[in-house]
Amino acid sequence: MHRVDWEAAVQHGWDHAFSPLAELGQGDVVLLWHPESIAHRRDFEEILRQSRPKGQEVIAAGARLMVVSAWPKLSFPEPDGSSIITDCSRLRPTSIDVDLLRSMRSDLEPASAERILWFSGGAVALTEHYLELEFADLSGNEKRRQAKQFLREVLLRAVDELDPSTLALLDHLVLECDMMDLSEDDLAEHQIAALESACLLRVNDLDGTVHLFAEPWRAEAKERVASALRSVVAPPKDWERLARKIFTFERTIRKMVMDTLREVHGDDWRGALGDRGTKALSLARNDTNVAAASLDEMHTPLDWFLLEDLLDFAAELASTHGAVRGVRAGEWARLKVQMVPIRNRIAHMRLPLETDASAVRSALLNLDARLRTFQRLTA
Repeated sequence: MHRVDWEAAVQHGWDHAFSPLAELGQGDVVLLWHPESIAHRRDFEEILRQSRPKGQEVIAAGARLMVVSAWPKLSFPEPDGSSIITDCSRLRPTSIDVDLLRSMRSDLEPASAERILWFSGGAVALTEHYLELEFADLSGNEKRRQAKQFLREVLLRAVDELDPSTLALLDHLVLECDMMDLSEDDLAEHQIAALESACLLRVNDLDGTVHLFAEPWRAEAKERVASALRSVVAPPKDWERLARKIFTFERTIRKMVMDTLREVHGDDWRGALGDRGTKALSLARNDTNVAAASLDEMHTPLDWFLLEDLLDFAAELASTHGAVRGVRAGEWARLKVQMVPIRNRIAHMRLPLETDASAVRSALLNLDARLRTFQRLTA
């Protein structure tokens, strides 16, 4: 086994970092250890590109080469000319079974082996630690305390490997929906790869299901996910772009509704707001020192509508008048289901889902198309 440290390779060159080719051959394994340790460098892509020729020489010499990383493969850039990471195939984590565990300790009782594997979920680090505790000269309570502490530490390190988009996915699936057993088709391939690489997901190849967290430590895993989410204080990549699109979406809806109100009701448009207008005035008074003493004195009451109220109101207008700027009632209802959760995630500074940006973009394109058609037909 030969370990190659990426930082050493950067400092001293690839020829110095690797063992001489004459010393490598069948049975040797070269480990390229944690390339993400230099990911902060501006020349990271160039370093990845430089790694490929030397890696190919090692393989040509008959040795096996393995990149060991806490990042999933898809998190690494693919520079022009490729890199040794791009060439690699991904190894899926394997679970320890009873036979393998008992081969490690021949005096381990079958029932004890089953119990250890149940609580470890087959994860190597947990299994090894629980096996050590099984034969430790400790009380039962102390063994449980140490096992729980070690599980917490391992899960914390595993969750820390995840990027913000994967954390947002766990927030939605696990903390919001309590969904931990689902179809493989419900997740993107790169999401499965990231979670499986962190040993937080297991794929059942027989029935195409995926299982988030081993059942015995699901409660603890939820706590670690929540802890990781609380620690995110910097906006993730593309968050600002998504917030801009949400701003454009909501302001566009207000304009469409306002134009329809003025067209249908003229100067008496405020009377059509009903209870929602009263609610808007109350919200404005609670939020600012609004000068308006009544709804009739408010110039922009729609600015104080919650998005769900605004979309419901648009749907009611469309039901009464056929459409609002070309958008019918059923479409307004669908927009409410799709867009309100996204808007709320942005408004409450929660991590957006990976699909949020495409959903908002699609909604804006649809509104723009309907407005263009409406303007052409009414010109």
